[in-house]
Amino acid sequence: MNMKEIEALVTVSKSRSFYEAADALNYTPSVISKYVLRVEKELGVVLFARGSRASSVALTTEGEALMPHFVRMLESFRALHSDAAGLLGARDGLLRIGTGVQTYSPGMDEIMADFILAHPEVRIEQTKLDFESQLHALYSGGQDGIFTLVQHGSHNAETLSSVVEDARVDAFPLVRVDVMYLGISENDPLAALDDAPLPAFRDFAFAFHSDKDILVKAGTMAPFAALSEKAGFPLKSIYLDPRDTSAYYLATQMKIAIPSLRCSVSYPGVKFVRLSDWDACSTSYFLSLKSGRSPALAQFKKSVQAFLAKSRGG
Repeated sequence: MNMKEIEALVTVSKSRSFYEAADALNYTPSVISKYVLRVEKELGVVLFARGSRASSVALTTEGEALMPHFVRMLESFRALHSDAAGLLGARDGLLRIGTGVQTYSPGMDEIMADFILAHPEVRIEQTKLDFESQLHALYSGGQDGIFTLVQHGSHNAETLSSVVEDARVDAFPLVRVDVMYLGISENDPLAALDDAPLPAFRDFAFAFHSDKDILVKAGTMAPFAALSEKAGFPLKSIYLDPRDTSAYYLATQMKIAIPSLRCSVSYPGVKFVRLSDWDACSTSYFLSLKSGRSPALAQFKKSVQAFLAKSRGG
C-alpha cells in the first residue's frame, strides 16, 4: 500500500463518505473506492461497511481496530516527506511558499521583499492555491509555509481556527483589514467620489470568483448580499476571476464592479472607490509547521516576526 491509499482510507473514515473524501482530496469517488478496495484486498479484511449509496459508509469492527495504525502511518509518511523536502530546500537554498488564488494577503509583499533583500541566495518558489489546497500542502510537506487571508465568520475562518490551535503549527496573524474597494470605469460618474455606499452601485454587476465552492467557503459574497438586502435591491453578479486583468478591462467597458481589499492595483481606465458602509473584516496569516527544518524557513520566520514588530511599533 502507498501514501495515497492510506490518505484515502483515513479521509473516508473521518468523513464517512466516499464523495466527501474525494472532494477533500481532489479525486473522483471511483478513485477513492479503488484505493480502499486495494488495501482491503491486500489485508484480507473489509474496512468499511457500504450503505446503499457510496455517500454513506461506516467502519467495520476490523476497520475500527486497524484505523489507528493507518492514522499513524499517514502521519509518518507526511513527516517523512516534510523532512525530505526540508533537507532538499536546505541543500538547494529553496523556500516553497503557498499563496492564495482569490486575493492577496496583506503584509505578504513587504515580508517577501525584505526577505529577498536580506537573503538573495535563497530561491523562492511561489504556488497559488485555494484555501483547502494550501492547508493540505502545508500538512503534507508540499509547502514550507503559506500566506492566507480569511474573512471573519466564514467557513474558512472556522477551519483556520482549528489550524491555529494545532500545536504542530506556527501561526502568525499579520494584518486585519476592514475596508473594501470597488474598481469601476473612471468614466462612470461614481468615479469622481473617493467613497460611496453599496446602494450607489445598484446598477452594477459585481465580479466574484468563478469557482462557486471557493466563493462560498471564503464568504466573499455574503457581506455584499447582506448590504444589498438591507438596502432593498437585488445584488447582480458576474462570475470571473477578479485577479484576471480581463475583468478590469470589462469594467472599463461595462457597469462591472471589481471588489478589492486594496486600491493600489493599477489598470488603465479603472478607479477604485471605497465602500463607506462596508462592515466585514478579514485577517491575513502566515502559517508553517514547527517541524520544518529548512534554514531558509527559519530565516523567513524572522522576517515575519520583524514585520509584526514593526507593525506594532516595537
